[in-house]
Amino acid sequence: MLIYNNCIKYGAEKLHFENTAKPHSNTKIYRRENFSLILGRNTNENLGMLSAWKTISYRKYAKTLFGQGLAIKPNNFLKAIIFMIITLESASIFLSAGEIDQMSSSFNKNAWNSSDWIFVKRRDMAGRSEWLQKDDCIENDGNHTAMVYKKKFKGDMTATAATAFADRMAPAIVIVSKLGEAADGGKVFDEHIEIVIYDEGVNIWRLHTVDGKSLWEKTAFWKFKLTKNNMYKLEVTKTGKALSVKVDGQTMGYVDSSLQEEYYVGITGCEGVNRFYNFTVKNINKLK
Repeated sequence: MLIYNNCIKYGAEKLHFENTAKPHSNTKIYRRENFSLILGRNTNENLGMLSAWKTISYRKYAKTLFGQGLAIKPNNFLKAIIFMIITLESASIFLSAGEIDQMSSSFNKNAWNSSDWIFVKRRDMAGRSEWLQKDDCIENDGNHTAMVYKKKFKGDMTATAATAFADRMAPAIVIVSKLGEAADGGKVFDEHIEIVIYDEGVNIWRLHTVDGKSLWEKTAFWKFKLTKNNMYKLEVTKTGKALSVKVDGQTMGYVDSSLQEEYYVGITGCEGVNRFYNFTVKNINKLK
């Protein structure tokens, strides 16, 4: 099992397959890339690969694990292992149930599920504003509205949002290292970084909580012109303690020592009507 766990984690680095049959033998040994399809991130590819495997009737194909000096024929045990790998991939479980490597969501009507998200508010808010569903996006009502994906990310990542603002400001991607709990049982921001676009460029804010009070600090900014009611692709990449931001052909970067190894990622709309059309996060170490 440890061998196959390593395959999931490291992309089958320990498997080395040959693509040619030995003379006078019914055994074919397949190259690693073929097996990688079984471990693919796309569930349809996984099921298609399993179907193809069944089509060849599990003939005497061997997988050789050179580092272990072990050859496994596709008996019922191997079939069970393959099925389990596919199940794990389909459930987005990669060695840790609370962490994932990627997510992608369209905010078209009926295209996303609110149960995949944790809805968050500021500590100074009595209630929480809800997203308003439009045909091709979600938008806030002008007040602070925020949510983060329900599972944490770990290490380096790139988050991308297609977003727009109706007046001057201020849709944001948030990287959240700590969530707190409000008196009503809801979640509040305790420690997070907010990457905001508005009509004069980019602001980056850091929020931290001291004695139950939220303290804000502008840690970076970049001045250039952005236009209301225009969809922008906001891209944020975390690499260690460094952040880089791309929007409208502009790129900026800075170092923030408060960035953590594990965190939530999400979106915030505030200070006017903001629209979000889609949102994607990818771990850039594991998914190259």
